[in-house]
Amino acid sequence: GGSGGACARELKCWGSNRHGALGYGDTAARGGHPDTMGDALPTVPLGRGVAVLMVAAGFQHTCALALSPRPGPDGGPGTAVVCWGWNYAGKLGSDAKEGSMVVTLSAARVSAIAAGRDFNCALCESDGPARVVCWGSKAGGAL
Repeated sequence: GGSGGACARELKCWGSNRHGALGYGDTAARGGHPDTMGDALPTVPLGRGVAVLMVAAGFQHTCALALSPRPGPDGGPGTAVVCWGWNYAGKLGSDAKEGSMVVTLSAARVSAIAAGRDFNCALCESDGPARVVCWGSKAGGAL
């Protein structure tokens, strides 16, 4: 995630992995040496038929905007926002346990995501005007 971790476009993540922020379902650090990078890094298991469009890293959590194998509400390509890592203040989008993968938005067509320290936002487009949907901590007026 945003603190001590990073992710590449093909969704291979590396770093300290505190709270499961790398998305592998564990807390083992990855990528500490050149021989543990590249092909040695596993792919984050997001599921069959899921193509990652964008990644946003917050504080010890990460979210990915992905094309879903299911069609969207308008019949076009479906999208989903999947988050994992530290679930402080519901920043994964549910009350899931720490390290869980949570599908946060799947009913809306999402075109962009952003992550803050303890919150996330998505730009949702539908038949009407685009809207921003955010979840997580409201501390400091963030939401």
